Amino acid sequence: MSSQKIQAKAVIFDTDGTLVDTLPRFFVVFNELIAQEGGKTISWDEFLKRYIDDTLDDVILERLGPETDLHKFWLKFLERYREEDAGSKPINGSLETLKKLKEKGIPIAVITSCILPAQRLKLELDSLGLGEFVDTIVTGRDAIKD
Repeated sequence: MSSQKIQAKAVIFDTDGTLVDTLPRFFVVFNELIAQEGGKTISWDEFLKRYIDDTLDDVILERLGPETDLHKFWLKFLERYREEDAGSKPINGSLETLKKLKEKGIPIAVITSCILPAQRLKLELDSLGLGEFVDTIVTGRDAIKD
């Protein structure tokens, strides 16, 4: 086996769950919408379980009734989620990793399916102390074709 090192020409990161812990923000916005629609909010532990099991649609129907339009709920969720900053924080080790890559002169890109405008995501990364290390940001909004 060769011990040859490979030098990266660039590194690409996602944001949610990779550089930034956005799950607390997801939880806050999810519960706000449930409450706004007259439903009983969900605990953090229950949320985590249902999030991992991918059964949040079931939670919505249980809390708001079987006639609830899930598509409309998630559209409202996305609109509110884009506006909310509270609760997001850097994933442990992400800042240090970005610093080391930048010190080595390796370009860093963030590419995410998140539909925030790239400028808005840049502001969020800046507020968390991560933005100065990122050279390029591409979001799901950039991929939307007219």
